Amino acid sequence: MHPALSALRGLKDKRLIALGFNRARERGLLGSYMEMMNRGGSGGYRKEWIVAAKMKPGTDPLPKAR
Repeated sequence: MHPALSALRGLKDKRLIALGFNRARERGLLGSYMEMMNRGGSGGYRKEWIVAAKMKPGTDPLPKAR
């Protein structure tokens, strides 16, 4: 990846980290937040959940706890 694109991704990731899960969901950025967490290795989100979050912004695609 080009160094400039890598730097932009880093800036976007820092903004997403500052938002957190709930605020990212409220702002329609949950899919991007989940992707960023997976890149960092601490997410563990399935690709289907990420796609669902991007297709329906503002919703929580994760399965409910039992």
